[in-house]
Amino acid sequence: MAISNSMRFQLQTLVDITPTNARRTEDRYKYKQHQNYMTMLQTLGLRSNPSNIVVTNKKEDAKIFGKEYTGKQTVWTVEFEIEREGGIDLELLKADYNVVPFIAELDETVEFKKSVFQTNNTKYKNIVFSKL
Repeated sequence: MAISNSMRFQLQTLVDITPTNARRTEDRYKYKQHQNYMTMLQTLGLRSNPSNIVVTNKKEDAKIFGKEYTGKQTVWTVEFEIEREGGIDLELLKADYNVVPFIAELDETVEFKKSVFQTNNTKYKNIVFSKL
């Protein structure tokens, strides 16, 4: 029996990915926030089964994002674990998320030129991944 490798990762984004569990028939605004959360989670699930998922948000310096985003902005942080032999490559995560659409104009403190996750654009990068 192979021993699985559990690795902890962090995703940070300027996109409102608040998990609200709202349904379409309830609060429409919270439903849109939850749809963004589900988009984030399903994209993450393309290559792995994430577990121990914790989502927080707070105002912090946006310097890790694209040049277009400056000063203190609301940043959503997702910490999660992946159990997979050999782990997962951050470059694959970036590729999976690049240009995945989301719903904008929620609780974000920035304005997006396009409502898609951007992982490689030096001016408009709005999502960043790191190993913990």
